Amino acid sequence: MFEGFAKQPTDYYFRPYHLYNIKHLIPWKEMCLKTGKANIEESLKIYERFSLLFKHSCHFSFNFLTSLTHDDSSNLNAIDEKMRTILEKFIANNVAENTVLVIMGDHGNRIGDIQHSFVGRIEERMPLFSIYLPQKFHQLFPDNVKNLEF
Repeated sequence: MFEGFAKQPTDYYFRPYHLYNIKHLIPWKEMCLKTGKANIEESLKIYERFSLLFKHSCHFSFNFLTSLTHDDSSNLNAIDEKMRTILEKFIANNVAENTVLVIMGDHGNRIGDIQHSFVGRIEERMPLFSIYLPQKFHQLFPDNVKNLEF
């Protein structure tokens, strides 16, 4: 594993937290902490608190949530409800008014025998890329929004 930065590069740096969690995961598929809590749910809670705390400040957050779905995309439904709840809170607490939210994958589906077919090779190279832009952005920059549509 890489050593990380010699000097913390951000105001809020979660690497020590995640390194601690890696040491305290239940070995099977690395989805649960030894406390019984789902690792991904704990990460989502941090992101939610961070976003609510800094909703009036210009900030940037980059989060990796890969362990749940990397080897089996059907596990995604395990966090559907939690993600919906967080997004509803963002709307209710006006976080969405000043937030650009990008949800993306680093590759498409590459699980199972389909990955060896022509369609599977295309699918593997087509990752999810979803972007939410606030209404104000739509009003101020309609041409930019149009450029993002396809």
